[in-house]
Amino acid sequence: MIRKTNLQGVETYYYHNQTEDKHFFGGFFNLASNNITQILQEFSSRLHLAKYKLETLNQIKINIQKEFINEYFSDEVSYSDWDRRIKVLTEYLPIIHFLDIDVNAKDSTGKKDRFKNISEKRKFFRENFISLLDTIDKLRN
Repeated sequence: MIRKTNLQGVETYYYHNQTEDKHFFGGFFNLASNNITQILQEFSSRLHLAKYKLETLNQIKINIQKEFINEYFSDEVSYSDWDRRIKVLTEYLPIIHFLDIDVNAKDSTGKKDRFKNISEKRKFFRENFISLLDTIDKLRN
């Protein structure tokens, strides 16, 4: 004879702003942080970047990540190198596609020419990518 059991689930809520629930969200941010470290290692390896070898990127810290982004996505990077670097990052982080906005893209008000020049576009990319890294780091810690 099969008995029917009626189980009532206990509704559990986690709040990101409470210290006692930090363990629940911390795992996700640790994973995100580790993934970004591995992505930057792979990026460095695939593009043969001498300064940031795998050994030095093993336990990459947020300030090194910022330095890395500022150096390898600077205004002095050629168009072809920029595109190649963006394509490599986009393979691992799809959000990069949304940060690398076309120069002629419309802004939120519908006006064309969101950026006056390529330098503004690249600055927008660097600032927002670094902001993403900072956010993950701050929420993780």
